[in-house]
Amino acid sequence: MITLEKVRVYKYKSIDDSTPVNINDDVTVLVGKNESGKTAFLEALHKALPLGDEKFNHIFDYPKREYVKYRPRHEAKEYANVVELTFRIERELAEKINKEVFHGQEVIAPGSTFTRTTHYGNGSIVGLHINQKAALAALKVPLAGVEHSEDVFDADRLEAALKAVQEMKLPADHSLAAFAAEWNRRYANSAANWDMIGWHIWNAYISRALPRCLYFDDYNLLDGKINLPSLHQRQANNQLTNADKTVLGLFDLAGITLDELMSEEGYETSKAKLEAIGLEITQEVFKFWKQNQELDVEFDVKADPKDAPPYNNGKNLYIRIKNRRHGVTVPFDQRSKGFIWFFSFMAWFSSIQRRVNTNADLVLLLDEPGLNLHGLAQADFLSYIAMLAESH
Repeated sequence: MITLEKVRVYKYKSIDDSTPVNINDDVTVLVGKNESGKTAFLEALHKALPLGDEKFNHIFDYPKREYVKYRPRHEAKEYANVVELTFRIERELAEKINKEVFHGQEVIAPGSTFTRTTHYGNGSIVGLHINQKAALAALKVPLAGVEHSEDVFDADRLEAALKAVQEMKLPADHSLAAFAAEWNRRYANSAANWDMIGWHIWNAYISRALPRCLYFDDYNLLDGKINLPSLHQRQANNQLTNADKTVLGLFDLAGITLDELMSEEGYETSKAKLEAIGLEITQEVFKFWKQNQELDVEFDVKADPKDAPPYNNGKNLYIRIKNRRHGVTVPFDQRSKGFIWFFSFMAWFSSIQRRVNTNADLVLLLDEPGLNLHGLAQADFLSYIAMLAESH
């Protein structure tokens, strides 16, 4: 219901000012030389509206050549802006707001835009313009004919109208008093510098519908062998790598936990679930991967005291690829780089879909996707992208 239209990045790593970059409704491709700032642009966009807890860090993200000058400003909380996002309100949301807030009057036009600017303090400033005159006229509709309503709504802003109601000292059950009480309640926990109507529209409708950004690059690739105790320790210490998060996504897909996989009594149940998810992922991946249809994905969990550290300590998760034509399996990380990337991305995204638990749209940020894919495999991947673009 809200579409990202434009992005502008300021003072982020190698980017001084990206100038406004238009974003297509389906797929947008950034093309440029190495070190031209493509990754920096995607990172900045991701941190401006992440699905997770990623944040800007001025020490690492602000351009190094200007950091010494900027640091005193930051310490004084005069934060520099870093990303400005321009969004478009689609017809469905505009009509919902107009119906529920403005009694069917068109105050929010379909296609209206607003901005959200994030600064290095990881706060944001929203530029949302509401036609106050039109809004007051719409809010007056159900109160037309009520005593004093003409005097109350002869104002430029809702704040002035509510002040007029307050000065009249009407009984609590009076229609105007109830109207004022409701709007004061809506504004009670507002952020600074908001007008009443704008805050309610933002808080009750727009902020909840903002799309969130997901970023994927080579650091998210799966390994063919994962030591479960080491993974458990990194999880306990909040030191998970991107690859770890992809592995945990696989567990989410399987409906199992890391503790279950590490337990003795849970092996058969866990193994059964891993086999089931192996079949599911195989079907999903090979729906789009047309290069070799004779492959299966298999998972196993076992200990190997003779392996090198850390794999000799406790159980390991093994991901293997079986070639049905030859009847043999090989470790996942011995397959082609292109297949590893394709499989990792689909496993990661499938797990994200199940884990996000949000109705918000997703903006998928893919950094150098599928560079190791053969030309025909890239065509397969583009088919998958086209399918994703129908809903993201």
